[in-house]
Amino acid sequence: MNMSQFWSAVRAREARIEEEYPYIVSVESARPGMRGGVVMQASRRVAAERLTEGTHVLASAGQVERQKRTEAVAAALQPPGTKPAKVVYLKRKGLA
Repeated sequence: MNMSQFWSAVRAREARIEEEYPYIVSVESARPGMRGGVVMQASRRVAAERLTEGTHVLASAGQVERQKRTEAVAAALQPPGTKPAKVVYLKRKGLA
C-alpha cells in the first residue's frame, strides 16, 4: 500500500468511527515496546491511523467499561490540586 492509499484508507475509516474519542486496544506484536491488550482513548484521527496500520482494534464494550471504571477509581484517589495519573491496564498472559 503506498502513502496515498494509506491516507485514503485512514480518511475512510475515520469517517466510519462514530465516537469523537473512541477507545482502542493494542494488539500483540513483535515490535519493540509494543504490548498487546493496552486500552486507551484516542482522537478519531489517531484511532483511524492505528486501526489502518493494524496495531490496534476498537475496544469491546466490556473493555471500555473496565477502562472507565479504572479511570474513575484513579480519579477518586487523586489528591486535590495534583495532575491526573495516567491509567494503563496491563494484561498478563494467562490471567485475563
